[in-house]
Amino acid sequence: MKIIFIGHFSNSKAAQPGASAAGDAVQQKIVRTLKQDSAIDLLSISQPPARSWPKGRLFFSNSQDSYALFPCLINVAFLRDVWFGLVCMKYIIKNKPHKVLQYNSYLFVNIFVIFASAIVGAKAIIIIQDYRVGSGFKVLAKVHDRIAGFFVRFYDFAIPVTEALAKKLKIKSDRLLVFPGAMEHDAPLINQDKVSSNKDAEITVLYAGALEKHNGLDRLLSSWEKVPENVKLFIYGRGSLGEEVLRAAQKLNNIQYLGFSSKDEIHRHMLKSDFNVCLRFSNGLDERFFFPSKFFSINCYPGFSLVNDFYGLPDGYRDAGLIINDDFSNILEILQCDKKYLRLTTAERQGYLYENYVWSKLLGGVVVNG
Repeated sequence: MKIIFIGHFSNSKAAQPGASAAGDAVQQKIVRTLKQDSAIDLLSISQPPARSWPKGRLFFSNSQDSYALFPCLINVAFLRDVWFGLVCMKYIIKNKPHKVLQYNSYLFVNIFVIFASAIVGAKAIIIIQDYRVGSGFKVLAKVHDRIAGFFVRFYDFAIPVTEALAKKLKIKSDRLLVFPGAMEHDAPLINQDKVSSNKDAEITVLYAGALEKHNGLDRLLSSWEKVPENVKLFIYGRGSLGEEVLRAAQKLNNIQYLGFSSKDEIHRHMLKSDFNVCLRFSNGLDERFFFPSKFFSINCYPGFSLVNDFYGLPDGYRDAGLIINDDFSNILEILQCDKKYLRLTTAERQGYLYENYVWSKLLGGVVVNG
């Protein structure tokens, strides 16, 4: 079976400013999973996410890595999107796949993929990760997603990230499966370093992501004044709260801002962290239409995941307990919880997630055999 995967992720050799490390990781994981199936002849094409010119590079030449082909494009807003849509149409018509799997909804890609798939008789499937609604987005971005979303109903099958998004896009119930995402790694990761048993030892908490209110960073910083000094908060990323993070780091000795860094460095740090953070609030965006893909990444790590009860949080995960209250009133209780109990809860959470949220099950059931 020939399948074309259409993504918006970075060339692994040259990620650009403006790219999402979490988004890249999810799509690369999908490609790896599809390649593992010997019955699939996979072709993959992607538009590398980057800030549009003049803030970013003007021109991208043809390139390729182990995940995808990245066609040349002029990195000018609107023009690059139309061009990539046309390239996708040509790619589909030329290669005549049985199925086309597209990650996320983009107006011109949607139009040309639907049209080209109909020409060659391919089944068009789309995974919809987010839909821009809220004060944090420009009007044009919201209009784009609304128009692009209209065309989602013309795909043969859609996989929206939440039930609210499925209803918003008016997808027929017999042509959809709600699926928030899947684990980034094939099995829980292990930290080989010995953990100190000293109760006064340093406890590390790692936040890695966009420095924005919808990720709960402002609430996390506000709560840190009541946290003991041996509990250290390390922050990676960039965003509108950058200055607030710097002020907090200057004020409190147990906050350290490490700036924007590579995925590899963050991975090494997360392996050793006692806690890893993934929060989501409706500040500047509507959380019903955004499920944080980082959630499935941090829950692969040995450190305990600090998560609030955001929209779409899986019931089985919530039932395991130790969820941060939205007002952070219980954060100290969780940070000071017995380490053995935290390990047992982490194991329970990971067991549930690996049983229900892995890409091989979704792709095998919906894309390969669907």
